[in-house]
Amino acid sequence: MAGKAASMSAVAVEEVSTLPVIDVLPEQMTSKGSATVPQERIGTRPVQFNLSEEAYGKLVELKKSLGVASKTEVFRLGLAVLSWVVEELAEKDHKIVAKRGPNNYVELAFPFLHIRKKH
Repeated sequence: MAGKAASMSAVAVEEVSTLPVIDVLPEQMTSKGSATVPQERIGTRPVQFNLSEEAYGKLVELKKSLGVASKTEVFRLGLAVLSWVVEELAEKDHKIVAKRGPNNYVELAFPFLHIRKKH
């Protein structure tokens, strides 16, 4: 078990250079009296979190399946998809459906998402 915990720590340290990026508002980039933000970091914010071995494996699989350059890009795409799903499901009478063949449409359910509907 100790070896697994050490392995997880190594993964977290290894991933520091490829953390997800979130845009920052211009007024957050610098302020009077604070240190200057390096040019390559403007508009980004580091995020660090730990994943289970299973989740990390899924992340690596998704990276390969999507053909993207980094695991960070997988998170960016996932965040964009989740944002779109939430926006759609928040609208009154909007549904997300999948076409599974000719004249075969299935409404997708997201029971784990609790979204407030817009009125």
